[in-house]
Formats: sequence, C-alpha cells, structure tokens
Amino acid sequence: MNIKYMSISKKLSAVITVFTLSLFGIVLLSLINLQDNLEVTKRVELNSVVEIAIAQINQKYKDAKAGLISVEEAKKLSIEQLRKVRYQGNNYFFITDKNHNRVLSMLNPEKEGQSSYNTQDTNGDYYVRDLIIKGTNGGGFTSYTIATNNGEIKPKLAYSQMFASWGWVISSGVLLEDIDAAFYSAAWKALTSSSILALFAIALAVVVIRSVVKPLLALNSQTKALAQGDLSAEITGLERKDELGELSRSLNQFKQFSIEREQLQEQANVTAEERAGREQKTVQLIAAFSESMAALNVDIGKNFEILISTADGLTEIAEHSSAQTTSAAAAAEEASTNVQTVASASEELSASIEEITRQVSKTTQAISNASEAAIATNDKVASLDVAAQKIGNVVTLIKDIAEQTNLLALNATIEAARAGESGKGFAVVASEVKELASQTSKATEEISQQILSIQGSSKDAVQAIAEITGTINEINEFSQSIAAAMEQQGAATNEISGNVQQAACGTQGVAENMSKINATADETNNSAQHVHHACNQLNKNAQEQVQIVDTLLEGVRNT
Repeated sequence: MNIKYMSISKKLSAVITVFTLSLFGIVLLSLINLQDNLEVTKRVELNSVVEIAIAQINQKYKDAKAGLISVEEAKKLSIEQLRKVRYQGNNYFFITDKNHNRVLSMLNPEKEGQSSYNTQDTNGDYYVRDLIIKGTNGGGFTSYTIATNNGEIKPKLAYSQMFASWGWVISSGVLLEDIDAAFYSAAWKALTSSSILALFAIALAVVVIRSVVKPLLALNSQTKALAQGDLSAEITGLERKDELGELSRSLNQFKQFSIEREQLQEQANVTAEERAGREQKTVQLIAAFSESMAALNVDIGKNFEILISTADGLTEIAEHSSAQTTSAAAAAEEASTNVQTVASASEELSASIEEITRQVSKTTQAISNASEAAIATNDKVASLDVAAQKIGNVVTLIKDIAEQTNLLALNATIEAARAGESGKGFAVVASEVKELASQTSKATEEISQQILSIQGSSKDAVQAIAEITGTINEINEFSQSIAAAMEQQGAATNEISGNVQQAACGTQGVAENMSKINATADETNNSAQHVHHACNQLNKNAQEQVQIVDTLLEGVRNT
C-alpha cells in the first residue's frame, strides 16, 4: 500500500508499530550481545583467578628456592591454601600433574595421587586430558558436563594453566547456569523496561493520534461545510498553539472572507436591482418623451403651414397694395388679423419649445443618475478586487507557512539521519510532515489560481462598467446637444415673434397713414419674405431635431 494514500492515524500507528518492533529488536540484539559478553566475562574471571592461584604457588616456590622451606613443604602449603579457597559461591580449584595424576581434588580428596587419565564427563568426553593439553600449551578453556547429587546434568566451563616449575596444571571451572541466570535476570529487566516503554509509547501515540486526528476530522468536516456554502459552520481549535491551530485560524479567516464576499455580492445584487429600476424608469421617460416629441412635431408642422400661408398672403398683399389703394384699409385690417394669428402661433411654438427643454433637462438628469450608479458599481467591483487581493495575501501566508514547515521537516530529516538507528522513526514522521507541507503548497497554488481568475473577472467587470459609463456620457452629450438645439429654436421663435411685431406695427402704420401705403407695402413684402425664409430655416431645424431625437432614443433603447 502506498503510504501517501494512508490516513494520518494509520501512519502514526505504523510509526508506533515500527518503533515498538525496533525497540524489541534492539533489546533482542542487546541480549544476544549480553550473553556473549557474560561468557567472555566469565572466561576473563577464570583466567584471572587461575593466574592468582599460580602466583600464590609461585610465591611458595620462591620460598623453597630461597631455602626458607623445603620443596615438599612448599607444595603442601600451596595445596592446603588452595583447598580452602572458594569464590563466587562454591567455585574451587583442582590440580593435576602432567602425568594426569590428581594433586588436588576438592570433591574427592581420597582420589588424590590417583590417575585421572580415563576420567570422563556425562557425555563420555575425556575432559581432564583436554585440560592438561591446553594447560601445557600456555593455557586454555575446556567445556564439559557434570552430574549433581540429584542426578541433574549441568554444563561447566574450566580454564587450565601449567605451573612448569613443579609440572602442575592448575584448573578452575564455573557452572554455565550462573551465566544463564545472570542472562535471564538481565533479559527480564530489559524486557520489562522495554514493555513499559512500549506501553508508554503506545499510550502516548493514542493520545497524540486523538489530539491530531480528531481535530483534523473536525477541520475536514468544517472545510466541506464551507465548500458547500454553509458559512454558519463553527471553526474549532482556534485556541490551539500548534500547526492545527494555525490551520484553524486560516480556515476561520477564509470563512470571514467568504462572509464578506457574500455580503458584497448581496450589495451588488441590490445595486443591480436599483439600476434595473432606474433603467425601467428611464425607458418610461424616453417613451413619454418620444410621444411628446411626436405630438410637438405635429404642432410645429401645423404652425409652419400657418406661417408659410401667412407669409404668402403678406406677399400677395404687398404686390397688390399699390393697385388696390382704395381697399388698403380693408387689406391692412386683414393683414393685422393675420399678424395677430402669427403672433399667437409664435407664442404656442415658444411654449412647446420650453416644454421640450424641460423634458430634455429631465432626461439629462436621469442619464446623470445612471452615470453615478455605474460609477458606484465600479467602486463595488473594485472593492471585490481588493478583497480578492487580501485573500491572495492570506493564501501567500499559508504557502509561506507550508514552505517553512517543509524546511523544518527537512532539518528534522537531517537530524534524524545524524541520530542513526534511533532517529529512523523520527525520520519517517519528518518525511510525512514534508509530504503534507508539499500537498499544502500545491493546494495554496490552486487557490491562488482561482483568486487570479476572480481578479481577472473583476477587471473585466470594471472594463464593462467603464464602457457603460462611456456610453451614458455619450448619451449625456447628445442630450446637451438637444438642449442647445432647443435654445437655438427658442431664439429663432423669438426672432419670429419680433418680426411679427414689426409686421403688426407696419399694418398699424398703413391704417394710420394711407399716404405711405406703398412704402409700407414694400416693407411688408420684405418682412413676409424674411418670415418665409425663417419658416423654411425653422422647418429644417425641426427636421434635424427630429433626427437627433430619434437617434438618441434608438441609442438609449439599444443600450
């Protein structure tokens, strides 16, 4: 099974299992080494005690050689001295000469002086012969078995060395069960302490697993809830001071950012609804404006017909005024009536133009409100972009934490490698921490890509809103152009009214002074031509106004 697909609890359990097995393996190797060391120690002790015994015999030999005592007395003193020696419980010395005769026999004193050449152990081995051979060759160890009083067979290890001056082979042996007893005692202590340590490690592992896995499962559940849009999920572990606490606090920050983003989205939805309402109101205003303009165009057309008809009548009157002097008064009266009619029409046209100006002003204000709403929407989207950048900064912080964790895991791996065998378990944990840090780094890179995508969408939204704002500004400019055109039309209407007043004055002059009728007729002819020209120009301006208004309305509808 690939370790990266294992859960953290299984990984920690595997670490503890490896640690426990390694601990008992180390204890087993230590016991094997201990058994070897105990046997080596016993061999060294046997060698030492035999050399001490030879040193004592050598002292008696020197006394005899110095003449202090006889050789026989020196030998007897040496034998009796060693006969009294017991060490490590009931261990003793025994001596044979190079001819296999017993010189000192602790267990069977009655056999001293007898040959031990054919003496065998329970396995039938001639161990005395081996002792003498190894003793005469500089000293050596011999393994053999003995039978106790109750018939129990026990292994024994003896060391023999020759005292060449007297031809004696001094030997001493120990029961191997003493080595086994020491080994079993040490083994029991080692296994007991190892078991206690293993149980402690297992208990500690259970506590660690519960303190790590349970919070991780809770964080996993909370992360899934946040991913499904449940922002009411409570984030636990915020008070922890370890890496899980850092992860909990980072997840809590993500939750807060999500809540803020949702609030911004709700505000954006409210703004969109308000903008839709204003757009609907603008459409209604445009429809009303279109109807008013249509009715106004009809009225303007009628007034144009009246003005043109009046101008034509004035022209005919002027042309026939000289030939019809006798009917000048009647013609003057008729001309005055027509002029009054023109004045009335001029006043109606002026009122219509003022109404159009007021409608254009309302349209300009509505467009200005739409521009302000677009700017406000742009600010909200910019705020969303700033929030996305803040989230990016948090992700960068998580990534830095993951990289620092990775570096710490690498350092831990190096320290574990320096520790040798005792650091293998820690090296495995450090490797897993390093793997988790790498996975965290990859996750933060994916989150960074998503945030970049959000920022790109925000920039696109800002650009689209800028285009809408530009279009609204263009509409505002069109409205201002229409207002300017309305002002020009008002000026033209005032000019027409002035001309009409001049015509009225002319007709009154005809009534008052018939003698100047020809001059007045000429003036009236000129005025009629001027009115006719002004009417044609006003008609042209009106048609241009209709085209401008139609273009404006079509552009607003398309927008």
